[in-house]
Amino acid sequence: MAKVLQTEILEVTAMTSQISHYNKRLERLYSSKMEQLNRAMSAGNKFRCLVLQAEADAICQELKQFVGAK
Repeated sequence: MAKVLQTEILEVTAMTSQISHYNKRLERLYSSKMEQLNRAMSAGNKFRCLVLQAEADAICQELKQFVGAK
């Protein structure tokens, strides 16, 4: 019984670590997209702005779902 519990704890710990890394990657990706969007806005590239905004919105939605799933 103790061995099974220990294994389950290790699995939960590993899963929590993976989720944390995934969240951090999404946050970095979102920040990067927002920086790219700001540069595109400064350059007046409207089409690039639309694409980057759509990408940032998709990442934001994933983050919201991720937080909601916790």
